[in-house]
Amino acid sequence: MKRFIDFAFGKPYEKGESFTHKYFRFTYWAAVVFYFITISQQLLIFIFNPSKDIIFVLFSIVLFPIIFRLIYRLVGYPHGIKREE
Repeated sequence: MKRFIDFAFGKPYEKGESFTHKYFRFTYWAAVVFYFITISQQLLIFIFNPSKDIIFVLFSIVLFPIIFRLIYRLVGYPHGIKREE
C-alpha cells in the first residue's frame, strides 16, 4: 500500500518540528485519505448505477493524484523543504 501511495502521490515532505513541516504532512495524508474515500464512493455508485459513465471514475482515479502532486510541489518548493527518501 505504501508503494502505491508513494507512486501515486509522490513522497511527502520530511518530518520536522516547524508548523510548515507539520502542515505539509497533514495536507499530504488528508489528501490520501480523501482520495480513497472518494474513489470507494464513486466505485459503489458505479456498481449500483451502471449507466453512469466509467470514464468519469477513471479520470478521477488518475487525475486527482497528478493534480495533487503538481500543486503540492509548487506550494512546497518555495519553502525549501526536502522530500523523504
